[in-house]
Amino acid sequence: MPHPDPDDLALYAIGENVATAAQQHITGCPDCLDEVAHLRRTAERLTQDLASSPAHPPSRVWDAISSELRLGAAVPDPEPTPEPVTEPARPWWRRAALPVAAAIVGLAVGVGATFALTRESDAPTPTIRATAELGPVAGGGGLGRAELLGGPGTEELQIEASLPSINGNYEVWLLGADGRMFSLGVLHNGTGTFAVPGGVDMAEYKVVDISDEPADGDPTHSGDSVARGTLS
Repeated sequence: MPHPDPDDLALYAIGENVATAAQQHITGCPDCLDEVAHLRRTAERLTQDLASSPAHPPSRVWDAISSELRLGAAVPDPEPTPEPVTEPARPWWRRAALPVAAAIVGLAVGVGATFALTRESDAPTPTIRATAELGPVAGGGGLGRAELLGGPGTEELQIEASLPSINGNYEVWLLGADGRMFSLGVLHNGTGTFAVPGGVDMAEYKVVDISDEPADGDPTHSGDSVARGTLS
């Protein structure tokens, strides 16, 4: 049978019931199991990061952005705020099954990692609105390319980059002239398409940043940027 629809993968990822045929296919398909694991990791990071207000990067990251965009003095780091105390409970995908299911389905469609969507030959060609050459933070290019696709409210950022293997994960960020940043998600094998969150003005968040994020459970930017480019 063909690969299941995105909503079946999303529901299976959060432990909900799906059709028997779809479940049997998923459990016996390494590609589908890998996609389910990816959706769980990506949605969990999304709930930790994008659900809250955008984070301020470390000062050294903003200094580099400020210099690149010729904005002048760096924006000081904000006063730290205490982390909210949450009680340990059941896994996040069981505590909020319906809203998280909707979010994961959105990710499956936005990221474009679901087989059924990527293989549709009659899908319209997206409009490329801006591009960025990705290179080391110190300057230059040669590491890859970022493309902003679609229109207001339906924007996606497509990444193609050649990056060395690391112990942690590569994460894609949008950096703004106001000194704030948004995480778009984890970059797997140097390739990914990420839905731009609603309300993010891409005229203000032009810098695409790829960071080396250790597996330490901290959702904030590590301060270790390995590639960067400015959309134009």
